[in-house]
Amino acid sequence: MRPRRFLPAAVALLLAAGLVPASPAAADAAGAAAPSGGGRTATLITGDRVTVTTDGGVSVVPGPGRSEIPMLTSTIAGRVRVVPADALPLLRADRLDPRLFDVTGLLADGYDDDRRADLPIIASTDSGVDGTIVHRMTSFPATAMHTRKQGLDRLWSGLTRKGAKGKVWLDAVGRFSGAEGIQQIGAPSAWQAGLTGRGVTVAVIDSGIDATHPDLVGRVAAQVDFSPVSEGGVPTSDDVRDLMGHGTAVAAVAAGSGAASAGRYRGVAPEATIIDAKTGDWDSTESAVIAAMEWAAGPKRAAVVNMSLGFPDTPGDDPLEIALRRLSEQHGTLFVVASGNSGDNGNNPNAAQDYDVGSPATADAALAVGAVDHDDRLASFSNRGPRLGDDAVKPDLTAPGVDVTAARSTDAYGTGPYTDGLWGTSFAAPHAAGSAVLLKQKHPDWTGDMIKAALMGTARPASGVSVFAQGAGRVDVAGALAGTVLADPPSLSLGTHTFPHTGAAPTSGTVTYRNTGTTPQTLRLSLTVDGPQTAPTSGMFRVNPSTLTVPPGGSAHATVTATASTTAPAGPYSGRLTAGTGDGKRLTTPVGLVREAATHSLTLRHLGADGQETRDFYTTVVGLDIPYTYDSLHHYDDEQGSEITIRVPEGRYAVVSQMFSHLPELTYLAHTNLAVRADTDLTLDERVGRPVQVSVPAADAVRSDSTVQVGVRSGNSWVTVGGSSNASTRMRTAQIGGTGSRDEFVSVIGTAFADGSDPSRYAYQLAWHRPGALPTGFTRSVTAGELAVDRTSARAQAPEGPAAMQSAPIVPGYPLTPAYASTPLAQTRHFNTDGGIRWASRVFQYSDEAVDYYTVTTAGPAIAYRPGRTYTSTWNAPIVAPCPTAGGGWSGDQLVVRVAPYCDSAGHPGHVEQETLSGTTTLYRNGTEVATSDLPGHARFTVPPVPGSYRLHVESTRAASFGLSTRVTADWTFTRPVTASRLMAVRMAPTLDATGTAPAGRSFTIPISSADATSVGLRVSYDDGATWKSTPVTRTGAGTFLGTVRHPAAPGYVSVQVTARGSATSLTETVVRAYRIG
Repeated sequence: MRPRRFLPAAVALLLAAGLVPASPAAADAAGAAAPSGGGRTATLITGDRVTVTTDGGVSVVPGPGRSEIPMLTSTIAGRVRVVPADALPLLRADRLDPRLFDVTGLLADGYDDDRRADLPIIASTDSGVDGTIVHRMTSFPATAMHTRKQGLDRLWSGLTRKGAKGKVWLDAVGRFSGAEGIQQIGAPSAWQAGLTGRGVTVAVIDSGIDATHPDLVGRVAAQVDFSPVSEGGVPTSDDVRDLMGHGTAVAAVAAGSGAASAGRYRGVAPEATIIDAKTGDWDSTESAVIAAMEWAAGPKRAAVVNMSLGFPDTPGDDPLEIALRRLSEQHGTLFVVASGNSGDNGNNPNAAQDYDVGSPATADAALAVGAVDHDDRLASFSNRGPRLGDDAVKPDLTAPGVDVTAARSTDAYGTGPYTDGLWGTSFAAPHAAGSAVLLKQKHPDWTGDMIKAALMGTARPASGVSVFAQGAGRVDVAGALAGTVLADPPSLSLGTHTFPHTGAAPTSGTVTYRNTGTTPQTLRLSLTVDGPQTAPTSGMFRVNPSTLTVPPGGSAHATVTATASTTAPAGPYSGRLTAGTGDGKRLTTPVGLVREAATHSLTLRHLGADGQETRDFYTTVVGLDIPYTYDSLHHYDDEQGSEITIRVPEGRYAVVSQMFSHLPELTYLAHTNLAVRADTDLTLDERVGRPVQVSVPAADAVRSDSTVQVGVRSGNSWVTVGGSSNASTRMRTAQIGGTGSRDEFVSVIGTAFADGSDPSRYAYQLAWHRPGALPTGFTRSVTAGELAVDRTSARAQAPEGPAAMQSAPIVPGYPLTPAYASTPLAQTRHFNTDGGIRWASRVFQYSDEAVDYYTVTTAGPAIAYRPGRTYTSTWNAPIVAPCPTAGGGWSGDQLVVRVAPYCDSAGHPGHVEQETLSGTTTLYRNGTEVATSDLPGHARFTVPPVPGSYRLHVESTRAASFGLSTRVTADWTFTRPVTASRLMAVRMAPTLDATGTAPAGRSFTIPISSADATSVGLRVSYDDGATWKSTPVTRTGAGTFLGTVRHPAAPGYVSVQVTARGSATSLTETVVRAYRIG
């Protein structure tokens, strides 16, 4: 088990950035970007709802009975995390997976409230957690299950009860990491020796396999789809099609016959038996992957399992790593896993600062595979180590993964039997897996560990490339087949030499050589290690003995020692232990060590409101001179108590702490410029905080929400930390030490007021920012003359569930994560404008009690209000219909579609998140469908932008309980691809009452506006679109029109269909039940 130690300086920021191994196509399929509209919402395991808005802002709606729990937030490298204060004890006790609070990750996994009404988790059997069981693990005692979001408050109560135990993980989603390389690794020499994989089974855990492909026909012995496990179903063989094409290509590289190319594109082990374990069309959950692993290694007895997929790694063992380790031990299976494709990040490949090899490639027993090109040069995208938590050498080796040609699934995009130009560690891994199959055929009694050792020991390293980037080097199957001596371990990780290096003891590791042959082997050992920037390391490393003899069937040992040094440079040390035999063969073992840079202990002591030690805090340390972030939300240790000691490089730091030992008081402390030149202690004393007190002109005003944000510049990006609290929480602030630089530090204090009723007669949204400082206490009495007034007409789109108006300050010159504060819907809203701040607003509605668990968000642009002026705004007024939003259009062969399905009549983009919501986005060219997405208004299509007759169709259906706009469609037509970036918009704004109703039995006018339209037609229906009737439309000005309809006398609904035509495009919008009549 890997330790859960804290990360070195360069690592913490990378971990926070959440570098997920993913091919571009897989990342698109995951829906990582926010759909058009007001943002996306995820419900945490605590029952709290977190929304990430389209402008990057964050708002939190507490779950039932949780309004007094502080919400602790951070945004680091664009990754949003929110941890309720009462989750900290469970995280410190290692009873909760931190990914459960990684909001960016939850949204990327498709676990937002739009797509799911439940939360997929994996719970240890002793946790007592209930839910809909989707899979009982056989490899370790845990169960994958789905828990309804409406019942998460009860689940949370059970997890936090006295005596509760066990652990809960997120059932996370991984991505499929996405041939001439056969010659490159020496496979033909194996074939000439009669080794083709015959009699050996290789499992491919992937997107499925097209078993009808000529290269694979008759070769696939079993096909099972495990993706239903993710949804509580059972594995099935009903639909094992490979729609993505990924699994078919991977299987063909490992074991394809090459029949469709007369043998040219033959796989590494062309006569191996293949079993197909499909875990998803575009991505996979951990539970589905583990179920596939258990099937492949257990009942199917696969000797080798290829996994061209990856999940984000964290320190310690996750469920995938646990399962892989135990299955390897139980069955002797070798799991070959792609390292991932996130390496193209601008870092020096030899700097050992990436820490981005994905799970489960990070497991000790896994063979982690990186990628090289045809010239054995490391691919820029190939993920590099060291491994999180212990600086171990990963990946283990490399294989060809650039410009690969492989079989194309007939169910995937494209034509012809092959796809060329493939790249990714996805296609490097099956080169190694096929090589492992050939070794297993020659040595049927070898375990997976032995095969891994043989492949690593005979791999060919590229000169000048660190072991933390390439492991042992590029696989050489011919060399592996010729060898008889194996090294254990196959790579030697000497860990970390911590600073200071005076008085440190030497570090050593033992390599055991095993002779599987029938004659003694005398080995001459040599050790070469390069320091940082390939600096020489004379005398620092040694091996003993220099010569040893390994008897047949026996073993011998050698010890590698790294001496302690006070003068050796800090950084990664990369080398190889080479064992030469008398017949000229060589066996190499990668050796890695990391020497910590000049660092010092920074000890943070936390004292509560009573002056005693407290664990009720959230503290962040941010480097001002180098990119560094320590975030106590995600570096937990149940034994740390009130005191944290971390190792940081010399330099300046900002320290920010939220303390809550004396609720309902919440105190923010900040040191804006802490110089660490030696071991440093800093006491964070909650008692120094002073009150935040704001008053407004309305005497009966009640504070409804408060926020405090701190932004710190670290390197080229900004880190935002802060929190929100409700009316009952008293906010306090204090600065420790002197004022910092306005270019490196800023604080924002925000508060919102209403009249205490819902809806409210008025609301105040106020915020002030202080560059370079956090005020020690804050007092402000606001006058009416310094405020702007917004006369607001706002309503809810759904008849059930509370609705709130949320606003966030946008601070000029500081790219902070906007923090939204909530008030009830109000007729008059007041905003301050101090420091040139702008205000972004949105209407947010949700329901926990309705049959459909939903959220509705309608968002507006940031507005630069002026004091003393009066503005007007209208929100959620019918007719609600689709509208294009920013970010759409073609870029190269990628078409991005961004359409908000539920925009109000003022043009505010609207979005509904509801499990029962359905819809599609489809592109047609010359009357033929060329691409489709199951997300209404949100898609990324790989389609060349060639001229043609295009139609982009968006449709969405929401629950009948919404009453209005229950089904909407929009069809844009155009011939020039450039038009896709500026789609036409139409607004319809009839005068309706508060329920969206117009008078029956009389004439009625519908104002229509479209800036790009030269003509407009209108049809209406009174039977939900079964029949339509055209109505007259008159032009009233440039881009403005007026439609006239005659309502029937009977009450009911009016559906509308508007067609607008412009010079470059046309738009037809249909809205079923656009408004009521009565």
